[in-house]
Order: sequence, then C-alpha cells, then structure tokens
Amino acid sequence: MRNFKLVSVLLLSAVGVLAACGDDTGTTGNTTTGSTTSTGGNGTGGNTTSAGGGGGGGGLPTPPELGAQIDRMGRPAVNTALNDTFVYADADGAHVSNTTQRAASEDTYNEDSAPNGWIMKYGPTMAIQLAVLDSLDTGLDLGNGELTNAQACSNQLASCKDSTMTGCYATLSSVLAADRLWVDTNGVNCAASAPTDPVLGGYLAVEINFLNPGANTDCGGRRPVDDVIDKTYSAVAIGAPAGFGDNIAAPAGLHPEAFPYLAPPH
Repeated sequence: MRNFKLVSVLLLSAVGVLAACGDDTGTTGNTTTGSTTSTGGNGTGGNTTSAGGGGGGGGLPTPPELGAQIDRMGRPAVNTALNDTFVYADADGAHVSNTTQRAASEDTYNEDSAPNGWIMKYGPTMAIQLAVLDSLDTGLDLGNGELTNAQACSNQLASCKDSTMTGCYATLSSVLAADRLWVDTNGVNCAASAPTDPVLGGYLAVEINFLNPGANTDCGGRRPVDDVIDKTYSAVAIGAPAGFGDNIAAPAGLHPEAFPYLAPPH
C-alpha cells in the first residue's frame, strides 16, 4: 500500500472533488477544577478534572471520575482524511466540505462510543472520500506508463476494479470505519522493533490479512517505528502496502525500542 501524506490530503481538498473516482456516494473538554487531571485513554474517558485531595494527614487524593469520551484509540489520519474531508452527504445530496462542517463531524466521530454502529454511520461518507483519494495516482508511472484516471480509479485496496460501478469503495470504507487499532495476539513480531516484513507487517497487518487471507502472520497494531502515513497513502492511492510515500524519512534514532519509546532531544 502506498502511504498518503496528511499534508498532501489537506492541500488536495480544494481540488480533490473534481478528480474523484466513480459515483459512490468535540467537543473537547479541558475544564480544570482542581489539581488532579484525568485524561481519557483508549477512547474511554474525557479530560474532566476533579479537585485534588493531597493533604490531610498523608491521605490519598480522591480518584478522579472519567468524563465523556472525547477521542478514540483509532488509526492515525482516518478521521482527518476520510470524515467529510472533501465532500459530505446530507438530505440534499453531496456538498463540498468546509472547515465548520469538518470540525463538527470530526468531534462527533471522536466522541462516538458505540462501535457497533460505526460502519453504518461513517462508512458511506468515507466511501465518498476514498473515491477522491483513489485518484491521487492519476498520471503516475508505476512502470507501465502513466496511469489514466480510469486506471488510477480502479487500483485502490479492495477496489471492485470498475471505476464506473457504484459501491466500489464499500469494502475498504467499512474496514476503515471500524476505526480501532487491531492486534492479532496470536501473531508474531509483537515487539517495538521494526517488523520483519515492513511491507506486509507492522501497521495495518491485521487489516491486510483480513482482505487478503494468508498475507502475513504479524501482530499488527502500531509500532512507534511504523511509517503509518506512507502505508495509508499506498493503500488508498495504488492498492499496495508500499510504494506511494511522502518522501519524509524519520531522523536516525527517533524511535528507540524501549519504553517509553522517547528519543533524546534533537
């Protein structure tokens, strides 16, 4: 899969709708009332804070109570790149997106704590955005000459290979709308070190194996060393696990393999 660069996606948003393929159709709380802050982790709690207890004969502070969910532990860039990024659908049909609409949609998406409804609720609009991203490789020469728009619009991961057929983006949009980090606990290479196979392993390994059974035996998830944007770009642009990168390499030593995975200041 070729990774896509978030910056490029945003820059393309003004013109991407014109190059779309096919015909598919937070509130953030940071209120502080005391000295002890509880930040939601893994999509379970918000940034609601409670008064710290600290004093009084060495007693422990009162445990903070979790507030409303404000985010989820999902795949990087999915909400930004696929949620009303280029166009959004309403009762009157699809319309060009705008900053206000996008911000509201992204907040609603992050606050949604009902995973059983994610595919039905977000899949259709993600399919619209995927149609735009599928056209990114138009004119690109992958070794057999420059791709026409029709060719570029039929090579996305899980594409139905027909840019004129409604529903070509339904499979991938449903996979991405189930937006959680997936880990195969029976897999191999479950470590912070770089995956043995950087193309099929590491980030998106579980999803790749779901769409193409037997492709790998990796744990999946997300390692600090994984180039998640490159792999995402590749998936949505050319339908391969690598080859459509952002040409930005991480500085040497940026991703140490020991917790807390923080590199020295540089």
